[in-house]
Amino acid sequence: LPAVTTNLNFTGKYLVLTTGDKKFGLSSKLSNDDRSRISKWMEAEVNCPDKEFGIIVRTNAADASKEEILKELEYLKGLYHKAAV
Repeated sequence: LPAVTTNLNFTGKYLVLTTGDKKFGLSSKLSNDDRSRISKWMEAEVNCPDKEFGIIVRTNAADASKEEILKELEYLKGLYHKAAV
């Protein structure tokens, strides 16, 4: 039988928002310090009990500020909500 998938990826410079898998992931190329720092920044979003998507942190997030990463996250969430309507 034919099937339709709704697994979408919204890719930004620092993050990828995924609709198929609701996990939080970090690029393996990030240093331990970068992984720890960025994980803290993303903690509220990652621990949200009713989140609708997963987040992957890309390697170039190492050079971004907290504000840049969180601004991109809000942008990608906006794209997701427009697509989900």
